[in-house]
Amino acid sequence: MFKEYATAIMALAFIDLAYLFGHLNRRPVELAFVSTGGYIALTSGVLASALYAVRRYGFGVRDNLQKSVLMISLGFTFWLLGIILGSLTVFHGGFTVRFPSWLDALWLTGYTLLICGFYAYDKMFQIIWSYSKGRFKYAMRSAPPAVFFSITYLSLYFVNPLKGLESSYATATLELTYLVLDALASGFAVFNMILFFKGRLGKAWTLISSAMLIGTASTTIFFYLYNHGRYYRGHPVELLSFLSLVLIALGMHMHVKEFS
Repeated sequence: MFKEYATAIMALAFIDLAYLFGHLNRRPVELAFVSTGGYIALTSGVLASALYAVRRYGFGVRDNLQKSVLMISLGFTFWLLGIILGSLTVFHGGFTVRFPSWLDALWLTGYTLLICGFYAYDKMFQIIWSYSKGRFKYAMRSAPPAVFFSITYLSLYFVNPLKGLESSYATATLELTYLVLDALASGFAVFNMILFFKGRLGKAWTLISSAMLIGTASTTIFFYLYNHGRYYRGHPVELLSFLSLVLIALGMHMHVKEFS
């Protein structure tokens, strides 16, 4: 995994320097290109890790593992498609960020497939967490709901999409949907991190859980900035999303290495 870690660090360092250069020189066009290129490159890396898992575990729906990696791969495919089409829309529209838009259908489909993939994965190990005992059993049953409700509460507190009901019902509904889906995905990831914490898959799920939590923070900050008219393409908050994508790509790759 040394080569993978080194590649990830170099990619993040390059993007950070590009963002710094763009902000110091106040060049919105360059920032928009760096932002779009970063999203496309890193999401492609995540999709490559997911497809690597599909190749190793087999393409199909014979068991929950195959279902899981297939749905996760499809989820990131929708995300990548949304990013590519979104970049074309942004450049064509003069670098303005449109929300909500028809691209949200792609993002929400990707989110749904990702969560369904996590669920199929957990079904595979149901016997483990169903018969757990003691503190482990308590942690398994209490931590995921605690994570879900805590993230949902904090996200709603900072973003408060219900304020937007007076001006835009669609915007408020989509913001609420994204925040709940983020919290749900984070809950699943933390559940798996606890389940495999002391096992071979512990490091992989720690990376994936960290990625989901950082991604949730990024989404919350994005909506806060957008609602206050302070978000623009190339905003530093996007670096959180990039870090999240790198961590989930590394986590999925490590999972394949350890689980094979």
